[in-house]
Amino acid sequence: MSNWGAGIGWTFAYRYPEYVQKLIAFNGPHPYTFMRELRTNKNQQKASEYMKWFQKQEAQDYMERDNFSGLRKLVIDPGVKKGYLTADDVQAYMNSWENGSVLSMLSYYRNLKIFTEEDLQRKSLFPLEEKVLNIPVQMIWGNQDPTFMSENLDGIEEYVPNISVHRLAEASHAPQHEKPQEVNDVMWNFLNK
Repeated sequence: MSNWGAGIGWTFAYRYPEYVQKLIAFNGPHPYTFMRELRTNKNQQKASEYMKWFQKQEAQDYMERDNFSGLRKLVIDPGVKKGYLTADDVQAYMNSWENGSVLSMLSYYRNLKIFTEEDLQRKSLFPLEEKVLNIPVQMIWGNQDPTFMSENLDGIEEYVPNISVHRLAEASHAPQHEKPQEVNDVMWNFLNK
């Protein structure tokens, strides 16, 4: 799970641990550490500004304008430049966007309540009853991620005592795209323990 998928995965694992044997997350910070970093880390606050913008209609307009030129700049161009998106991948993204997925993607952000002082006083990004998640978790983290600071990993063991963190020094927000073989190897080893 990456990014929002990780947010959903963390929440599901906390609420329904009987259905989750193991959890793997890619650059999807833990709900408690992320809220801590939003409260205290100026770099994380700045890096999260895009979430506020995604909540506005102008973000959707920008992304969809001129045959999705805004989204191509955000998602496709970096992947093509770094060599992890093929022509088929690009076409799959374009097909998805043409079928209305932009609104679905932005709806996550539009329902996110984390930017007022009152919101920031919450301990967790999502309402969770438990503090500790007692299942094995593998975190795969791209150290060059501009959206989630590596400090999100500091103290994560307090909330997930059975966590392994694999850092990728040269990867960014999408380590599964940027370093697919290494990510697959880490996942395979974790799942077969």
